[in-house]
Amino acid sequence: MSLTGLGGIVYLIIHLVGNTVVYEGPTTFNGYAGSLHAVPFLPLLEAALALLFAVHIALGVILTYQNWTARPIEYEMLANHGGKTAGVHHDDLHGPDDPGLHGLSRLVHAGRARRADAGVAYRVQSDLSNSVYACCYAAD
Repeated sequence: MSLTGLGGIVYLIIHLVGNTVVYEGPTTFNGYAGSLHAVPFLPLLEAALALLFAVHIALGVILTYQNWTARPIEYEMLANHGGKTAGVHHDDLHGPDDPGLHGLSRLVHAGRARRADAGVAYRVQSDLSNSVYACCYAAD
């Protein structure tokens, strides 16, 4: 699957580089397109490209099936947390004094709750004007 993906990336790079000829004007671009259509084995290349993508998709489906059959029992999910795994919900390990992002995020949300009477625009503006709070929004 990695080789077919690499082949797709190589095709994409060649295609993008070839299309940069459009910036040299319509005459140059039409000449480039004409030279591509003059290649006698162009239909063979197009068929090989289609086969490359088909093999890539087939290998992806096979790999996904193998992964599903390798572990027929699904991972245990917490029903009360929207199907998220238990590792995601250990907020009890993080307090407001925690220097990590979870603690900073709690500080941000606690500050927003204290300013609940303020308008939404004021709260967003004041929170995002502080770079630490802005980073917490991005991480949350």
